Amino acid sequence: MKYSQFLQFDKLLENNHSDLNTWKKSNVVLVKEAEGDEEKKDPDKLDTKKGNLLTKKGRQRSSLNKQAKKLQDQINKNVADKFLKPIKDLKVQTYKKMAEIGKGKQPKDIVAALRMDLQNIQKIQNKQMAEIEKYAQNTIDINTKKINSLIDKKGLKETTVADLQTYWGLLTTQIMMNLLQKIAVEDDNVIAQVIKDQDILKAARQINAALNKSLKQKTQGLEKTVKEKKETIKQNDAKEEAGTETSETEPSKEGKDKTEETK
Repeated sequence: MKYSQFLQFDKLLENNHSDLNTWKKSNVVLVKEAEGDEEKKDPDKLDTKKGNLLTKKGRQRSSLNKQAKKLQDQINKNVADKFLKPIKDLKVQTYKKMAEIGKGKQPKDIVAALRMDLQNIQKIQNKQMAEIEKYAQNTIDINTKKINSLIDKKGLKETTVADLQTYWGLLTTQIMMNLLQKIAVEDDNVIAQVIKDQDILKAARQINAALNKSLKQKTQGLEKTVKEKKETIKQNDAKEEAGTETSETEPSKEGKDKTEETK
């Protein structure tokens, strides 16, 4: 179905700042868009670099991985329990109506028939997603203060402290990204559970994509940020490893001077 068929829907929701979807428990496989392809991934997995347990920094990174996983689980559970049920219930009702009236209809006709329902979904969805993002960010900020305080108390080198803070920043960005990705995937799962007719299902998914336009944009922004942060950490690690190799294989300036004196 061409996007032009959704002009009426876009006009209806022209102030679209949507976001939401629904939730399932954590055994769901996450679908991540990557250059048009679908890549299956654990919805709660943090893409991390395992710390080398032989080094202090490596042990600290491994500890941060565990803390981030706990934080991800906490945020996911609270979002599912406190914020998502109202929008899920409302969408299920609307999807059931689509299944009943959508046979043989174009998406624009379905939109026209369910205009009030879709407007109500948009209103509640905007409100719920604003609350979800506020809650998630506040929870991350509180935990970040605790993590930074713990790092400061360990008496680590300044470079190690900076590395761990950067690493934690990567983890928390992934937590927010994973949350939004999971919401989007579960929303799509709910549609498939309610609507069995494949033609209506296709139309419903296209309508839902318009509702969730803002959610997709935010998720893509977070994916880009995660990629940039991972690259920064990779480059910093490479510089540090190169520096370590240099110090082990090249004599110091003082050693060179003494060698010259003996010649």
